[in-house]
Amino acid sequence: MRLRLSKLLVLGVLASALLVTAASAAITVFAAGMSTPESITPTASGLFVTDADGPIWKVPTAGGSASQVANLSTVTWRGGLILPSTFTGVGGKFLAVGADAAPGGAAVAYTMDTTTGVLTPYHSAQTQGVWTEAVLTPSFGSRSGDVLVTNQGGIDAVPSIPGSVDYFTPSGGVGTLATFSAFPRVIPFGAALAKASFGEVGGPSLFVSDANGAGIYTVDTVGNIRLFTTIPLDANAGQNSLRQIAFAPKEWKKYGGDLFVTLNRGAIDVVNRDGVVVGTISGAFNARGLLFTTISGQPTLLFSNTRNGTILQAGPGDVVPN
Repeated sequence: MRLRLSKLLVLGVLASALLVTAASAAITVFAAGMSTPESITPTASGLFVTDADGPIWKVPTAGGSASQVANLSTVTWRGGLILPSTFTGVGGKFLAVGADAAPGGAAVAYTMDTTTGVLTPYHSAQTQGVWTEAVLTPSFGSRSGDVLVTNQGGIDAVPSIPGSVDYFTPSGGVGTLATFSAFPRVIPFGAALAKASFGEVGGPSLFVSDANGAGIYTVDTVGNIRLFTTIPLDANAGQNSLRQIAFAPKEWKKYGGDLFVTLNRGAIDVVNRDGVVVGTISGAFNARGLLFTTISGQPTLLFSNTRNGTILQAGPGDVVPN
């Protein structure tokens, strides 16, 4: 599906989004006009949004209509980030990760010029997989300064290819930190870096969500993997797996430092350091990427909604305590 924007289409999507979120407390539409939005990355001049259908969008800082800055129909995008100046030759560019859209395609990564939107191949995997969420690691043992990226692997390949956490180095290298071979049905999806103060895992650790189940796992600096917690899922609501994750900043007060987890349908759960779900944001959405920010002086969560190609916004008051 390829979206061609028009004023009527944008207005229609906005109206539809407002209707489906009307019952979701103060949850409102922040941006519209996308197809299947995934990650949300802040920049000095707006937000870059990767799209599973091939485009990369730019959304104004204040929200509104998305504009397409790049498109590669042969790739399905998942995650992205702005590379720091330490990455040789690509510092300041937008790193977009995903997979070749062809059946059985390999994981791919491109860099995008933030001014021109020109995409340049950066890395590709040798086997079937999907690079899904990219996380910069300022302090992470021998991988300090690298980008860690979840790889879904090839669960349907014959033989199946286990998921993994891979890495890109500033000098252009690529490798694997950890392989989920002991958890063959796990599909690594979301990722967020935690300090030692969260959970009894020792730190720092990379938290990873499972797109094929309810588990959240931790990966330490030498690649050891442990199950941190399991999220209760509502099968009657169509919930069967997890998507993206992010830690809330201190401005979220009672939820500050907690882990927000998007479920595949209808909810964002809030998990404390003990692995317990302490609150939920729910509504008629399919949430994916998360971005904590401040709008008009208020702590705000932006999250992409694949149900109708929008980005929604919520605040601490939208969390219903458990």
